[in-house]
Amino acid sequence: MNPARAVRPTPPEAPDERTNRREYEERTGLLARIAACYPPVPRVYSLLRFTIIRARILGVMDVLLPERGSILELGCGFGLFAGYFAASSRERTLFGVDRNEKRIQMARDMASRMDLPARFEVADVRELPETQTFDAAYALDVLHHVPYDAHRTVLEDLHRRLKPGATLLVKDITTFPAHKLGFTWLLDRVMAPEDQLSYRHHEDWATLLREVGFDVRIRHLDDYLPYPHVLLICTRRP
Repeated sequence: MNPARAVRPTPPEAPDERTNRREYEERTGLLARIAACYPPVPRVYSLLRFTIIRARILGVMDVLLPERGSILELGCGFGLFAGYFAASSRERTLFGVDRNEKRIQMARDMASRMDLPARFEVADVRELPETQTFDAAYALDVLHHVPYDAHRTVLEDLHRRLKPGATLLVKDITTFPAHKLGFTWLLDRVMAPEDQLSYRHHEDWATLLREVGFDVRIRHLDDYLPYPHVLLICTRRP
């Protein structure tokens, strides 16, 4: 055999590559199982949301949330992300609130079908009992759908409901580059035409969060889709 034409064996994957691929496949499989719990139209919506907020982004948030304890989701909708985080660590108890009764019922059905440690209530987070506190909380692409003038009161309420040292993750949209913000605005107008959109620059969010009592780190989340994703990693000061 001509040595120059010999087929070289493919080098084995490094352990980290195999682990990362396996974890990615596990995450994407979990997202598919969650989406399969919904009726046809919400299922399509779920798959679209999981295309925008992909397994990689959820994996980053998953590591930052505590592995056990009570975790609040603000504006949980169909419960897609609460379902993901509850399934990722069953020592967590997810508590999702949303004002849409139909979506909350579908979230409850999903949690029941998957036997997840997750509860869902029709409520504005500001209407919850003052004594109800949490070990962590997150808002995932929700706050830019809240009226601009209400941002501070919502964040102040979250601060009161979190235990000292607790984590708050704010995954939202920053305002640059302009073409990515424009793309996001068009999609938001299609998916939520009645909402008042209130985008902020990530430094503006960070300033507001610090003013209401959080320490803040900023992480930009690069993506192949044209979204200006940003994650604000917040710790509640005593």
